[in-house]
Amino acid sequence: GGDVNYHWCKNKVTPLMIAAEKGHAEVVQCLLDKGANTEIKDESGRTAFFFAKSDDMRRVLVNSPLVSAAEKKDTGEVKRLIAEGAYAGEALFFASLSSSVKTIKNLLEAGGDVNYQWGENNKTPIMVAQTRGHTKAIQCLLGSLLIPAAENGDIVWAEKLLAGGADVNYQWGENKETPLMIAADKGHLEVFECLLEAGANADIALVRASHRSNSTAMKTLLEAGANVDLIEEETGKPALHYATKENNAKILVEAGANKDTQDANGQTALYLASYENNVDVARILVEVG
Repeated sequence: GGDVNYHWCKNKVTPLMIAAEKGHAEVVQCLLDKGANTEIKDESGRTAFFFAKSDDMRRVLVNSPLVSAAEKKDTGEVKRLIAEGAYAGEALFFASLSSSVKTIKNLLEAGGDVNYQWGENNKTPIMVAQTRGHTKAIQCLLGSLLIPAAENGDIVWAEKLLAGGADVNYQWGENKETPLMIAADKGHLEVFECLLEAGANADIALVRASHRSNSTAMKTLLEAGANVDLIEEETGKPALHYATKENNAKILVEAGANKDTQDANGQTALYLASYENNVDVARILVEVG
């Protein structure tokens, strides 16, 4: 049979690119069913997705292994496909069209570029979501940009993102770090206060700061009114259960942390310190407060 991925003429266009540009949906689907590769690029670095003229055609073209893996929340597979050259930007475009927030987050965490541009108008996933009025998708996409803004202490950019509707409590990566946690961690007080005023959750940030043994962030969050006894939903643990250093335990106890709180396994902070042979923390839990 014919080669469905045949590169035609000096521009190296494929049958899939031509069919997509002409809007021949049945031909496109036929080519895809026969194994046409949506990631092949022409001489200018454009894939078939670039040639598509309608949203319906784009949806067909991004029905790829990358999109499927993202929708299944298979982050490992998403990372593998991106490492092999799959275009996360195109998948982000599709996710933004359909307002699939879970898919968007998986693609972003796997390295997808939120600023990816395509076509003559240089559309980005954010622009598409704004055009469609997909509020949650906009919040998610802009929220991901709050992470580097907090990391760099960029107050001007942070304010613009928040004004645009960014999710102030956006959680990033395996540790589910929020912009507030990062700003506190880095000591960017201006950004930190801006995020708090925008409604950032200081309570969960305190638990994460304790988990990371970040005493500076812990103090800042407590001064901002964080609930020292908040129980982390995923683990059933408060900040005190994560305190593995003497100074951190002392900070929390002096802030009024309940030393008798039990986690989901019925364990107190003192039990954990004793189990881990953490004498310094055990001493604080017994003597202070």
